[in-house]
Amino acid sequence: MSATPGYGKISESKVSGLRHYDRIIIDKDGNIHTNMLITNSINPISPDPLTITGDLVVTGSSSYDILNGNIILAQQTIVAGNNLVVGGPSIFYGNVAAMCNMYVGKDLGVAGELTVEGTLRDETARRLFSKHKDASVSLYIDDTSSVCSGSFISQDGYILTAAHCCSPDTPDNIFSNIYALVTNYDGNGTSRVVECDFIGMDGAGDVGVLKVDGLTNQSYLNWGDSTEIRTGDHCFVLGNPLGIDHQSITDGLVRDATYVQTETPTFVVESIWTETLGYGGNSGSPIIDLTGNIIGLYTFGKGDFEGLGGGTTQRIAEPVVDKIIETQDNYYLYRGQLGVVTKPVELSDIAGTTLMTGGFNFRGILILSIQPGGGADLVGIQVDDIIVSVDGIVCGILDGQTSHTTGYWHKAAGSTVEVEYIRPSVSLTPVVVMATLGPAILATDAPFSGVS
Repeated sequence: MSATPGYGKISESKVSGLRHYDRIIIDKDGNIHTNMLITNSINPISPDPLTITGDLVVTGSSSYDILNGNIILAQQTIVAGNNLVVGGPSIFYGNVAAMCNMYVGKDLGVAGELTVEGTLRDETARRLFSKHKDASVSLYIDDTSSVCSGSFISQDGYILTAAHCCSPDTPDNIFSNIYALVTNYDGNGTSRVVECDFIGMDGAGDVGVLKVDGLTNQSYLNWGDSTEIRTGDHCFVLGNPLGIDHQSITDGLVRDATYVQTETPTFVVESIWTETLGYGGNSGSPIIDLTGNIIGLYTFGKGDFEGLGGGTTQRIAEPVVDKIIETQDNYYLYRGQLGVVTKPVELSDIAGTTLMTGGFNFRGILILSIQPGGGADLVGIQVDDIIVSVDGIVCGILDGQTSHTTGYWHKAAGSTVEVEYIRPSVSLTPVVVMATLGPAILATDAPFSGVS
């Protein structure tokens, strides 16, 4: 790739999409000469190299990141705007050469060759931490001398955390003394330790809601959309690992956006499984996406220092939190349940069985036990049956499959759901029934205990 400094070519029809600081010169052939260019639309430009000797700023919203120094773009389309290449997800369809340090605000995608003669630095975690750290709180549970994490989800002081940070593993009980370390308290720049009021929890989903009274202007996080998250996406966790690092951030990859626990007791709720470094103390931490929005709640791990953990997805948690705040009470008083104890179908469940020899389309949730008189029992579902979908949502542990409870976690007792299941001992042909949900029982964290 070659280019002449200060010289490039851009079609005259695209000039209206450019804004500029500093002098800009476009000659009769469409060549552009400038020291600094700011743009939110270059799409596309000539396949000839475009060279800018000063700064190139690509904007996506009101804020932007700057590539300081020279940048050479060749045979490319720059996709900018709200989905942008630098300062917001960035994509270069071609070769990029930066003869200086290069700072990336979010994602950087290059279809061709990337050459950086300085330092290539990802500023995402720094940017997210700087913007959202005051929404993160450290929680101290005086009853047990333990620590947890949480995050403000409203200006007036509602805090999202894990249910097991609010309640011991005993029926209908809560911790009486939970304190939060709040920075930039109500926007006044001070830090305070304040006592939290318990609002409600969903013990089976490990979601808890606290509140700090008197706040009107506290920094808070918005909800994201976990259904848009895919395996391999980046995510971040804000919190207080081990209780020794108030307001920290770590990053990692999403391993499974709709994880279902395969061990017993089962995690009956749809979860997001990550490869972030989470430790004791991170319980209740928000899992956030590249824009800083909540896509999950950190509630479990596979051993400290292994870097594997996650928790309830936004798709499940957000409506639960809304209902807890609306009712100012525990969620089990509202939620209906099917009345089954389950685990996902695994290889050990099909090896050498008619499921394997019969060409079974591998998916589903295996019934381990049935609650007498529950919704599943009343429509004839039995132990060893396999639920393959609920209200059209496919169940299982493969990509895009989820827990059977995803289909009804937000439905009240008395609601009906369409359950598709098979009885392997009889046939692999699915049977469809309409089941009525019964009332949920109290569930505290054990973890993710309670029949569903």
